[in-house]
Amino acid sequence: MRIVFITCDDVFYLPRFFSRVLGSWAAETAALVILPPLRDLKTTVRRSYDLYGPWGFCKNSTRYAVRKAGGRLARWVPACRTLSVEGVGRGHGIPILQPDSVNAPDFVAHVRNVLRPELIVSVAASQIFKEPLLKIPTLGCINIHGALLPRYRGMLPSFWTLFNGEREGGVTVHYMNPGIDDGSIIAQRRFPIHDRDTVETLIGRSKALGAEVLTEVLERIKRGDVATAPNNAAEGTYYSFPTRTDVRSLKARGRAVA
Repeated sequence: MRIVFITCDDVFYLPRFFSRVLGSWAAETAALVILPPLRDLKTTVRRSYDLYGPWGFCKNSTRYAVRKAGGRLARWVPACRTLSVEGVGRGHGIPILQPDSVNAPDFVAHVRNVLRPELIVSVAASQIFKEPLLKIPTLGCINIHGALLPRYRGMLPSFWTLFNGEREGGVTVHYMNPGIDDGSIIAQRRFPIHDRDTVETLIGRSKALGAEVLTEVLERIKRGDVATAPNNAAEGTYYSFPTRTDVRSLKARGRAVA
């Protein structure tokens, strides 16, 4: 099975995720596509500042810079291969692509004519896939989402799961269509939310569990053993990125981001 993974430039949670998944699937991976942030740099910085506050923002910015720099050394320094998604990919000898747009005609043509994937896997991809890309792989496009769909579609579902006082979180793997977090559900897995959990612990847990679930789903797809369940939009909820006011409300409810 020929796979293309499409993801984002996260250095906090996704390197470990891809270390687990590519440990089993590197030989069948045609390329690892790393997209730029969803928004411009100014918006990305503001959102991070609003979410983590001054101290958390400074700490994460330093961690990001160190890991990003270390990831660039992955080709020559094996110890740096787990510091970034790019480093993990290069450590497995997987081609790395970094297009500006996943829907650009030249990139779509490259995927269709050169990479020729049977399956495309979206992992925290920062762009919405359009029909020309979605139609390429013969086995479809799948996405992994850090919540129990159809609820909590959209951005940073771990924040909103905690914000709303849920006692369970989870992950979902589903087929993709042009809608946001839409398409039939292939697999879901739940985990309990504890009193001391934060947004960061939920993100970490969902990524760790997600790597296991995705690995199982890839095996099922390869065997042709896939059953699906509805992902009913009428039963769904959608959330955008939390604002500074939302973060204050979360703290007022006795919860924390980190």
